[in-house]
Amino acid sequence: MPLRRRLALALAVAGALFTACSGELRYELVDAFPNLEFPSQPIDIRHAGDATNRLFVAQRGGVIRSFENRPDVERSETFLNIGTRVDTSATEMGLLSLAFDPEFATNGFFYVYYNARSTVNTRLSRFQVTPPNAPRADPDSETVVLAFEQPSSSHNGGQIVFDRDGNLLLSLGDGKTPGDPFDNGQDRTTLLGSIIRIDVRTLPYTIPRDNPYRGSSTGLLEEIYAYGFRNPWRMSIDPVTRTLWVSDAGQWTAEEVDIVVAGGNYGWDCREGARPYGGQYSDPGTPSPLCETATDLIDPVWSYGRDLGGVITGGRVYRGRRLPSLVGRYIYGDYGTGRIWALDWTGETARNELILDTDLHPSAFGVDADGELYIAHFERPRGSTGQKLYTLREVGG
Repeated sequence: MPLRRRLALALAVAGALFTACSGELRYELVDAFPNLEFPSQPIDIRHAGDATNRLFVAQRGGVIRSFENRPDVERSETFLNIGTRVDTSATEMGLLSLAFDPEFATNGFFYVYYNARSTVNTRLSRFQVTPPNAPRADPDSETVVLAFEQPSSSHNGGQIVFDRDGNLLLSLGDGKTPGDPFDNGQDRTTLLGSIIRIDVRTLPYTIPRDNPYRGSSTGLLEEIYAYGFRNPWRMSIDPVTRTLWVSDAGQWTAEEVDIVVAGGNYGWDCREGARPYGGQYSDPGTPSPLCETATDLIDPVWSYGRDLGGVITGGRVYRGRRLPSLVGRYIYGDYGTGRIWALDWTGETARNELILDTDLHPSAFGVDADGELYIAHFERPRGSTGQKLYTLREVGG
């Protein structure tokens, strides 16, 4: 793992909050929309892929807000409000992700993953806007695509993305901390601890033909695309290479970044990061018995220890124009320390660079229709009444 050096941190001027120097380049973290604040915790940032220039911000409490994507925008509108259905009674619960159907411009469908105030407390649901460019969605248009019970309030995942074939992927945590006591990470007879892939073009959903366990005769769930995850909080697909990037939150020693392939086993709870897991600190847990026969475990392309952070927040491969030095690099951060990195992956080797050290608590990285990057932050900046969205600016050294 290459040496990391702490980059200089300075309070910037002209609206920039933090400046870091890297070689001949400097990166500034700036308030992307100075006139906007979000009244509760922003958890996901999306664009709809349609002809409008809107951004959408999902808030953990169950509200999705939309606004024109321009720096001087002065107000956001409520796009969907399902706050009365969403359970936020624990830190890792709430409305967790949002994704727009690839055909949203014509069918008006979008999908939300959230914890529900019901016995079956996890839902992947479809909503509809009629017509597709209407400013608000109807809460009563909800169609539940998938629902199941979580064994605890922690490790719910989870991110929704659509792949190039139009299939929906959803990341799911192992359902319980610490130590995966139910051994879900290595168990392919449960959806927990996995990334699932389903075809939602018709409902009930179907299983894509090339899913690795489609037609399994041994009880393996056909929805599973990859497994061995602890809590894959955020994932994204590079729009150019179509690579699926996943950030998986570690337990005691390591946070990790994975590149995911069909049928891959990413190790938890046989491994934490690239090292064997055997229970550390206050957790006496031991690896799943399934680890005795597990083969071909896939190591992360990058991991870091508790000296650098404690809760990874991934991440997007940057494909915009404003930051040419970051094109093709995976930009991600750490919720605990506020550090933001850029990761290069050649297919064989990784180079990780710290580009900013902030006092943010990044909860999500999103992009707009042009591939420009935005960062959501949970806590309220000093003197404000709500949370903000940030972006990066590159300045010559």
